[in-house]
Amino acid sequence: LTLSADSAVVYLAGRARYTTTFQPPVAQKRGEPVYLNLGEVAVMASVRVNGQTAGMTWMPPHVLRIDPFLKPGVNTLEVEVSNQWRNRMMREKRLPMERRALYWIHDDIVPTEKLHPSGLIGPVTLETLQSDRSNAK
Repeated sequence: LTLSADSAVVYLAGRARYTTTFQPPVAQKRGEPVYLNLGEVAVMASVRVNGQTAGMTWMPPHVLRIDPFLKPGVNTLEVEVSNQWRNRMMREKRLPMERRALYWIHDDIVPTEKLHPSGLIGPVTLETLQSDRSNAK
């Protein structure tokens, strides 16, 4: 999120939803387990496959087994990522007092602080037990 050209996205505090469609890997047709590897997530993610909750992850590795939710043909993946308030607080700190919407008691934000990673950073891959994690897609 912090790489977006839209400042409302860069400083987003809350949840962001990512949605895509995909074809299941050949391994799924053979009945092998299929895993969704979200790569890097900041901070926590909830995953739905074809409208069904596949699980949540809040610490690495961000990997969930998804084969029970797959169907032949096109599948839908939704990843909802919740992040922390820090980037939003940094934005507020840069605003004049009369324009701020947030206030907090303990203020440790410094002007030189860089944005913290936020959202689904990835890379996102589908993997099987036979996958070479460095080459999985």
